[in-house]
Amino acid sequence: AGIIGFDPVSMYMRDLVSVYGDSLILFNDVYGGSIIAGLWNPAVAGRPVPFAASIHANMRPAPEAEPVKKRPMALYNKTAVVEEIIRLGEGLVEDVVVQGQ
Repeated sequence: AGIIGFDPVSMYMRDLVSVYGDSLILFNDVYGGSIIAGLWNPAVAGRPVPFAASIHANMRPAPEAEPVKKRPMALYNKTAVVEEIIRLGEGLVEDVVVQGQ
């Protein structure tokens, strides 16, 4: 028997939306499903941007991109974000499938 009102999947989903809501569009079955799916938001995760310390996202250098006003360019670090999602879901996440990087 479970604890009434305790839904770890919805709690995990709430945390993911709170942290990654700008960069990932997340989906799950609110009626009891245990699968969470996500799509990268191309406006955030799809193009290089000028690096700034104020960027609130996991970024990596994009040396292949031309600097803007002498500022190096950065790309959203999708690999690190997936690793963070797995770490946040420790004990809950059984499998992660990444398609079409």
